Amino acid sequence: MIRLIRNLLLSNPGKSVIKKFLYFFLLGFTSCIDPFKVDVDEGSSILSMEGYITTAPGPHQIKLTRTATYGDVFRDFIRPETQANVAIRENETGGVFDLPPANIRGNIVNISNPEETVLGHFFAAGVSSKQVTLEGAKLNLLQIQRAFNDDCRELPNSVESEDWFQD
Repeated sequence: MIRLIRNLLLSNPGKSVIKKFLYFFLLGFTSCIDPFKVDVDEGSSILSMEGYITTAPGPHQIKLTRTATYGDVFRDFIRPETQANVAIRENETGGVFDLPPANIRGNIVNISNPEETVLGHFFAAGVSSKQVTLEGAKLNLLQIQRAFNDDCRELPNSVESEDWFQD
């Protein structure tokens, strides 16, 4: 390919430079292209809310749509949501004692009563590991010193007595 481009640019001195570059660009645009396939996770569909409500009288519109997943990008990208219930809470100011806008469910569960709502999340913030190698020759293993061995006759300076426990 490089040889062809070099021959095209150096040969034919009668042709103009513009024609030579035109041949070069045409050669570049007609080369083979292999498709590159990327494996992408499917993703999730997200509910989208569009519109606003004011204190002015009149009908107000809120448009609810659901986005498509990655695999459905070119088919029905935005689908209208049907039969949805929208609740308007006008007296809530976002304070501590206002009801949450959705149920709060953590990943902690009461074992004795799984239906009980437990607030909170448990997650691992990090993991650390350390490799330790022990060499048997360098270990100083100490035996635990007992006050009495299993057989009292084996104690140092012990004297075997007569059978005083028998009648």
